[in-house]
Amino acid sequence: MQKHEPWQEDRIDVRTLYHNHLAYALDLLHQALGGANAGPASAEALHAERCAMSAIIHGFSSLEAALNFMRCRMFTVSDGPEFIPVADRDYLAQRMVERWDKLAVTEKCNTILSVLRAPLLPNELHSRLSEVNTLRNWLVHGVCYHSRLLVAPSSEEGVPYEVIYEEPGESWKNWDKKFPLCRFNQPLAINLLDAQTALRVVLQVLLSLSKSTGFNWFYTTCKPHLAACGLFGDLECNLDVMLGMKKTEPSP
Repeated sequence: MQKHEPWQEDRIDVRTLYHNHLAYALDLLHQALGGANAGPASAEALHAERCAMSAIIHGFSSLEAALNFMRCRMFTVSDGPEFIPVADRDYLAQRMVERWDKLAVTEKCNTILSVLRAPLLPNELHSRLSEVNTLRNWLVHGVCYHSRLLVAPSSEEGVPYEVIYEEPGESWKNWDKKFPLCRFNQPLAINLLDAQTALRVVLQVLLSLSKSTGFNWFYTTCKPHLAACGLFGDLECNLDVMLGMKKTEPSP
């Protein structure tokens, strides 16, 4: 029998955190689902609200990481199979690649799609993604806002007052107009539905990118159990089940 000598090869690859963010976002959503029916003043309800907010942040981070991964594979690693030579990029696309860190997430998506001469994000999905981006910025950057409160002495021991009425301040009086499609709640009222809405947009964009580019997305969730998962643009995906809006059908 011929003996094979051990071999080594020097390679350059792109490392990314998209799968960690995506999996954690879905894990957090699962935890938020667990507290959906808890009492309004309970620890479980408070934990569910925090999980919902974190799911939005990590979900959006997963998309940003995936886009950066694609950018490196397509425009930086010259010996990779996805690399597109500068000569094959039009002037506008090349300028966008050079300004990558200053682009909005919607521009990054469409830059990649345009280089591949693939259809751009549908208008409604583009607008929804922009709204998710706006909400993410409010949550991550800790934007402060004010309101006018009408308060009265509280009947509960140790609680100095209770809020009778709250009037939004100028900074968020027109909050609903920022999100005509996604209808997100204001930051202190983020809930499970907001997380499901935001993650649906993220997953739709990832699936759209996968279908147009051939990149597939892999991740491993921990909730409700350890499971290796994937998003493939050419395969049907039941987002309602993934987002906990519909139970999986029992096996026959």
